[in-house]
Amino acid sequence: MVALGNAEEASVSLPSLLPDLELLWAESYGDPNIRIAILDGPVDLRHACFEGARLRVLETVTPGRPGGGGATQHGTHIASLIFGQHGSPVPGIAPGCTGLILPVFTDRPNGSVGPCSQLDLARAVEQAVMEGAQIVVVSSGQLAAGGEPEEYLAKAIRLCAESGVLVIAAAGNDGCDCLHVPAAVRPVLAVGGMDAAGRPLESNNWGAAYRSHGVVAPGFEIPGAMAGGGIVRKSGSSPATAIVAGIAAVLLAIRMKMGSLADPYTVRSAILSNALPCDLPEGTACRQLLAGGINIPGSLAAIRAESPFGLSALASATDWESESTRQGERPVPNDQMQAESGPPTASLDSAHLPVAADALSTGVNPSECSCKGGASEGPPNRSLVYALGVVGYDFGSEARRDSFVQQGVSNPANPAEMLAHLSANPYAATGVKWTLMQQSTPIYSVVPSGPFAGQGYETLRAFLDAQIRGEAEQVSVPGHIMGSTKLMNGQTVPVLIPELRGMYSWSTAALVAAVAGPVPEEDADKAAYQQKAGEIGNFLTRIYHELRNLGVTPQDRAVNSAATNALQVSRVYQAALQAGLKLDSIQVERSPLCRPNSDCWDVKMGFFNPSKRLEQARHVYRFTVDVSDTIPVTVGQIRDWDIY
Repeated sequence: MVALGNAEEASVSLPSLLPDLELLWAESYGDPNIRIAILDGPVDLRHACFEGARLRVLETVTPGRPGGGGATQHGTHIASLIFGQHGSPVPGIAPGCTGLILPVFTDRPNGSVGPCSQLDLARAVEQAVMEGAQIVVVSSGQLAAGGEPEEYLAKAIRLCAESGVLVIAAAGNDGCDCLHVPAAVRPVLAVGGMDAAGRPLESNNWGAAYRSHGVVAPGFEIPGAMAGGGIVRKSGSSPATAIVAGIAAVLLAIRMKMGSLADPYTVRSAILSNALPCDLPEGTACRQLLAGGINIPGSLAAIRAESPFGLSALASATDWESESTRQGERPVPNDQMQAESGPPTASLDSAHLPVAADALSTGVNPSECSCKGGASEGPPNRSLVYALGVVGYDFGSEARRDSFVQQGVSNPANPAEMLAHLSANPYAATGVKWTLMQQSTPIYSVVPSGPFAGQGYETLRAFLDAQIRGEAEQVSVPGHIMGSTKLMNGQTVPVLIPELRGMYSWSTAALVAAVAGPVPEEDADKAAYQQKAGEIGNFLTRIYHELRNLGVTPQDRAVNSAATNALQVSRVYQAALQAGLKLDSIQVERSPLCRPNSDCWDVKMGFFNPSKRLEQARHVYRFTVDVSDTIPVTVGQIRDWDIY
């Protein structure tokens, strides 16, 4: 990166690099009703360019206080390219829009960028959707063979597509025929960088998936805000991503000004359909241009003409299965995502050299070639949670673990031995970090609070005891998020304050038996009973594994609540089995009718007759769940109908 002195500041600006921006600004600088979420490093809101900007900092699992390290420098630069106020040293592209700042990277003590995991990125994406963002900017990525994201991130991106929220992400700066997530996922608008002459940066990744949903934009020595004051130029797909996000936001504002629906996917289609084709000799250079260069006049003309992109564009975007998946390739597991680093130049330091094409990054990292304002900090994150998983524990540090050893626990990692110590010394339960886990991955630290905290720790001990004895496979923990904590392995997880009246543990077999009733004595009835029990068990297994989620979004809380209300589910299966139907799908959608001050969602279970797939219509059962309170409740009666 290159810091600019006062004499140079006036000579470099986004309009000088992209003159067509004036066409957009002649009609709009953005709309306050358009919310753009920045998932990046902390932002130095004291920079002069943010004076008067509509920015709000949201609490995430990542400590978001700006410092002087690489994460803050990256986040500040990216935010300024979009929200920098006109008349300030850094005029941004969409200064009239509202910004949501969700820190996902941290400043390390040595000044480098601390990457985040795909799980933490997924949390931030879901949080952005719940805060009403229409555009989510991820100027980062993780090198992944096949371009397939991990499960939680895949579900978060699917949530965006289903909610009409556009994710714009960096294509990566490894300079290879490779893919980064989340940019490689089909609903995402992937962005690479180009120089002032329109040539693609040599650092651009050019995986085949990008040819269908990726564009390039200016990404070489882009001037933006420097944390602490001043202007700095940075290169790579990170600044290019911010530029495209700003353009998309202004196009969306223009569409709204015309009285049209605020549909970010129509803007996505306008950008992709009008991308400037490669006019360079065929070869790697053209592949590095992805689908083409950003074309502001063409995209603006398409928006003005109200071209019929809309629903067909969204349908195409949500068909996100990659070529590698269709051909049977599987992604190579990755641990964390990182902000992208670009090619070495005289202005880049050696810490950001490109990696080999077959290397895997260690995390989600900013996509940069090393290459007090109008903002406000949001209230502490108190998101409601209704999560399912298993109970575990963590020590937070080696010192805390060793303290249990000195108290007589020879192997604190042994749950049975640790539980025996906690049972004999109940007060010691506050000395460990209780966790809720899915697939051996901690997703929350459960911290009982309030006057009944002691009973909360007793409940957690009972859950762990039931798991050890094989009497419990799953637990439900409703509550709300309050801050975050770091585990012994360095992972940061949200702190979940539990609601004791909704905490339960159970085994699938025991729950099925309780719902289905006792096994009938007559042999003629046993077959029907076993079929009913098997179908209920199948439903619960799909909830626990196929539909595994973090329990934060209203949709996920409704589904998880359905799994613990097996009595109502049993009624559905009783009717379905009598008709010879099998479970096909489980869907959740907002209920068109809801009582005042509630948040109602319809859980729809689709069934089909396997012996009459073509002759008999599918049948749908719907029950409504109100998720406005900490513990969701069902509302009204079960409804059912045929779908032809």
